[in-house]
Amino acid sequence: MPVVTVIIPTYNRGTVVGRAIQSALNQSFRDLEVIVIDDGSTDCTGHVLRQIQDRRIRIILSNRNRGSGAARNRGLEIARGKYIAFLDSDDEWHADKIEQQVSLMESLGDDWGVCHTGVEVVKANKGKVVIPADSETIGDVFCDYVTGGLSFHTPTLLVRRACFSRIGLFRESLRRMEDSELMMRLLAVYRLTALPDPLARCHHEYRLGISDQVTAACLEIIRIHHGSIQFRHGPNIARQFRSNLHGVAAEANFRDLRLCRGAQYAALACVDHISRRSLRPLRALALGMAMRSPVRRFLTPTIHA
Repeated sequence: MPVVTVIIPTYNRGTVVGRAIQSALNQSFRDLEVIVIDDGSTDCTGHVLRQIQDRRIRIILSNRNRGSGAARNRGLEIARGKYIAFLDSDDEWHADKIEQQVSLMESLGDDWGVCHTGVEVVKANKGKVVIPADSETIGDVFCDYVTGGLSFHTPTLLVRRACFSRIGLFRESLRRMEDSELMMRLLAVYRLTALPDPLARCHHEYRLGISDQVTAACLEIIRIHHGSIQFRHGPNIARQFRSNLHGVAAEANFRDLRLCRGAQYAALACVDHISRRSLRPLRALALGMAMRSPVRRFLTPTIHA
């Protein structure tokens, strides 16, 4: 049985999925399987997948696009590894990422459920930004995460597979932010550890027209988790939690030039609470003011929601 299962969902990423798969196969840690879920692609993705010959690859085909949450769940259902690593089909890993993470996780108890690393974020026409992981913000970090003081890129994660038996799988009803919602459930139960070096490279290009999905996801996550957060952590953390997600919704709407709706959610973010840990409400308001200029309509958004 492999020690690590790598899960790669893909949809119409034929031009880049090969790069992602090779970065998994080229890991210095060799005892792994790679599960690629083609989530109903209509481009050349299938042809690219058929050209890659490696006994460690398992390809799962879906006859319709169900979303990344459903695709990852399909991979989790058949995964055999002790650890799970998620890789998006347009991203890639440094060669020793998995080796370093497995070594660290094997030195810790089972209550340490997840390890993340630093990341290189490559934005279209904007160059590269290196974001190291904070090696001091480890352990019980649930409140830091839900209030916006800590964030993750999914391709940096290594998770004990046993954790999913306790917390469940990805929530397939969410078409956006399903990874963020799963991390909330994971960090509510398990501890986090970190490797500061940027061992993953994420290619980000903001896509227009997703504000409805982002807004719906934010409101659904608030509906699901607000009561338990307030009960377990108190009203102050609950306000910061609402503030952060309203700020996410505001930014998404401003990027889609839906200024009135963006202003509505930015106001809610500020009314709820401007957390010392999160500047998202202020960032959202600043973005809204910038978008007031007609010139901004000709700029290409590049943030990742």
